Amino acid sequence: MGRLFEDRERAEELLFARSEEARFLAHCNALRKLAAYAGERRGLDMQATETYAETLISLSVEGHRDAELLEQVRADIAARNDTIDASEMTAVFGRCLASAAEEMRATR
Repeated sequence: MGRLFEDRERAEELLFARSEEARFLAHCNALRKLAAYAGERRGLDMQATETYAETLISLSVEGHRDAELLEQVRADIAARNDTIDASEMTAVFGRCLASAAEEMRATR
Protein backbone atom coordinates (compact mmCIF):
# COMPACT_ATOMS: atom_id res chain seq x y z
CA MET A 1 0.00 0.00 0.00
CA GLY A 2 2.89 2.37 0.81
CA ARG A 3 4.43 1.87 -2.63
CA LEU A 4 1.13 2.67 -4.33
CA PHE A 5 0.86 5.92 -2.37
CA GLU A 6 4.45 6.86 -3.26
CA ASP A 7 3.83 6.12 -6.95
CA ARG A 8 0.67 8.21 -6.93
CA GLU A 9 2.43 11.06 -5.15
CA ARG A 10 5.30 10.98 -7.65
CA ALA A 11 2.85 10.94 -10.57
CA GLU A 12 1.06 13.99 -9.17
CA GLU A 13 4.37 15.80 -8.71
CA LEU A 14 5.34 15.01 -12.31
CA LEU A 15 1.97 16.25 -13.58
CA PHE A 16 2.37 19.45 -11.58
CA ALA A 17 5.90 19.99 -12.90
CA ARG A 18 4.77 19.38 -16.47
CA SER A 19 1.85 21.76 -16.05
CA GLU A 20 4.11 24.48 -14.64
CA GLU A 21 6.61 23.97 -17.45
CA ALA A 22 3.84 24.30 -20.05
CA ARG A 23 2.55 27.44 -18.33
CA PHE A 24 6.06 28.93 -18.30
CA LEU A 25 6.65 28.12 -21.97
CA ALA A 26 3.27 29.60 -22.93
CA HIS A 27 4.10 32.76 -20.98
CA CYS A 28 7.46 33.03 -22.77
CA ASN A 29 5.69 32.57 -26.09
CA ALA A 30 3.22 35.32 -25.15
CA LEU A 31 6.12 37.65 -24.32
CA ARG A 32 7.66 36.87 -27.72
CA LYS A 33 4.36 37.78 -29.36
CA LEU A 34 4.21 40.99 -27.34
CA ALA A 35 7.77 41.82 -28.39
CA ALA A 36 6.81 41.22 -32.03
CA TYR A 37 3.87 43.60 -31.64
CA ALA A 38 6.03 46.24 -29.97
CA GLY A 39 8.86 45.69 -32.43
CA GLU A 40 6.54 46.35 -35.33
CA ARG A 41 5.28 49.56 -33.71
CA ARG A 42 8.85 50.61 -32.93
CA GLY A 43 10.18 49.79 -36.40
CA LEU A 44 12.63 47.15 -35.16
CA ASP A 45 14.14 44.54 -37.46
CA MET A 46 13.84 40.82 -36.71
CA GLN A 47 17.11 40.59 -34.80
CA ALA A 48 16.32 43.60 -32.62
CA THR A 49 12.82 42.24 -32.00
CA GLU A 50 14.25 38.86 -30.92
CA THR A 51 16.69 40.61 -28.59
CA TYR A 52 13.79 42.63 -27.18
CA ALA A 53 11.81 39.41 -26.62
CA GLU A 54 14.77 37.85 -24.78
CA THR A 55 15.00 40.95 -22.61
CA LEU A 56 11.31 40.74 -21.68
CA ILE A 57 11.64 37.02 -20.90
CA SER A 58 14.73 37.65 -18.76
CA LEU A 59 12.93 40.37 -16.82
CA SER A 60 10.02 38.00 -16.25
CA VAL A 61 12.32 35.22 -15.03
CA GLU A 62 14.00 37.72 -12.69
CA GLY A 63 10.62 38.28 -11.05
CA HIS A 64 9.21 41.35 -12.76
CA ARG A 65 5.43 41.20 -12.86
CA ASP A 66 3.48 41.39 -16.10
CA ALA A 67 2.18 44.86 -15.20
CA GLU A 68 5.76 46.11 -14.94
CA LEU A 69 6.66 44.54 -18.28
CA LEU A 70 3.63 46.07 -19.96
CA GLU A 71 4.53 49.48 -18.59
CA GLN A 72 8.07 49.05 -19.93
CA VAL A 73 6.74 48.10 -23.36
CA ARG A 74 4.43 51.13 -23.31
CA ALA A 75 7.39 53.37 -22.44
CA ASP A 76 9.48 51.82 -25.22
CA ILE A 77 6.69 52.42 -27.72
CA ALA A 78 6.24 55.98 -26.43
CA ALA A 79 9.96 56.63 -26.95
CA ARG A 80 9.24 56.18 -30.66
CA ASN A 81 6.60 58.96 -30.49
CA ASP A 82 3.83 56.39 -30.63
CA THR A 83 1.26 56.00 -27.90
CA ILE A 84 -0.77 53.15 -26.53
CA ASP A 85 -2.90 53.45 -23.43
CA ALA A 86 -2.73 50.99 -20.56
CA SER A 87 -6.04 49.30 -21.35
CA GLU A 88 -5.07 48.71 -24.98
CA MET A 89 -1.68 47.36 -23.88
CA THR A 90 -3.42 44.99 -21.46
CA ALA A 91 -5.78 43.85 -24.23
CA VAL A 92 -2.87 43.23 -26.61
CA PHE A 93 -1.08 41.14 -23.99
CA GLY A 94 -4.31 39.27 -23.26
CA ARG A 95 -4.52 38.31 -26.92
CA CYS A 96 -0.86 37.25 -26.85
CA LEU A 97 -1.51 35.05 -23.81
CA ALA A 98 -4.62 33.50 -25.39
CA SER A 99 -2.79 32.80 -28.64
CA ALA A 100 0.17 31.25 -26.83
CA ALA A 101 -2.12 29.06 -24.72
CA GLU A 102 -3.99 27.91 -27.82
CA GLU A 103 -0.71 27.02 -29.53
CA MET A 104 0.33 24.99 -26.48
CA ARG A 105 -2.97 23.09 -26.51
CA ALA A 106 -2.62 22.42 -30.24
CA THR A 107 0.81 20.84 -29.79
CA ARG A 108 -0.30 18.39 -27.11
